[in-house]
Amino acid sequence: LDYCALAPGRKARIVRAHRTTAQLDVPDGVVVEFSYGFTNTTTGSLQKAFNGDMISLGNGSRLIRPLLYGNGATYTGRGIVVASGGDQVLEDPIIMDMNGPCLEFPNDGGGVRFKALNGLYRRTTTTNYAIVGPATESTTSGYRLFLNPQAGGGALFQFKNGNMWQIFGGTGAGYDFGSTTTGRVIAIGHRFASDVLVFGTEHHISNCSIGGVFTLGSGATYCDISGNTIASDATV
Repeated sequence: LDYCALAPGRKARIVRAHRTTAQLDVPDGVVVEFSYGFTNTTTGSLQKAFNGDMISLGNGSRLIRPLLYGNGATYTGRGIVVASGGDQVLEDPIIMDMNGPCLEFPNDGGGVRFKALNGLYRRTTTTNYAIVGPATESTTSGYRLFLNPQAGGGALFQFKNGNMWQIFGGTGAGYDFGSTTTGRVIAIGHRFASDVLVFGTEHHISNCSIGGVFTLGSGATYCDISGNTIASDATV
């Protein structure tokens, strides 16, 4: 990967199953392509064999079809961490069996303009959130895009105070809007397969399918909730 970072236009490729014993740091601007064609552990995958995070993404880096297994019953840590920089891209990720979050943005502004195209995110304990945002964030940061994210029946997003989440399509069975300061979630055509309790401001939830009770929590302001199908009660 360091060689690729020093040679613009080059791409790294993972063609076999590998057991990882340390974090993989993807340098700024580097593309790593995994060669798996189906969900299996024989080609193009990384399997965790240590306590810690599997991958950190540098500024403008990209992973194509990453297939990550966390062996979460044995090893702690997260799947992919986006701590700083921006414009990172995930294409068709499968991130499974993680003890910690499959994908986390721990810091204000880390992963600004991030994009994830499709993907399956599922933790070892499926009621734990697969994708986690930062504890605090300014209103000029964030802007993270998810197209068709899937959780395999598990909890999907813990937004915390991340700013401007954009979610189009996909499905999950657990969401945490955090405190009343959580800012701006746009969800269109998404399947919320659980109860939804919304806090925060300037959310837009439209043409979604909600599988339980929908509640607009105390202090929620300037929210557009429209055109949704709700399986149970709605409380505003």
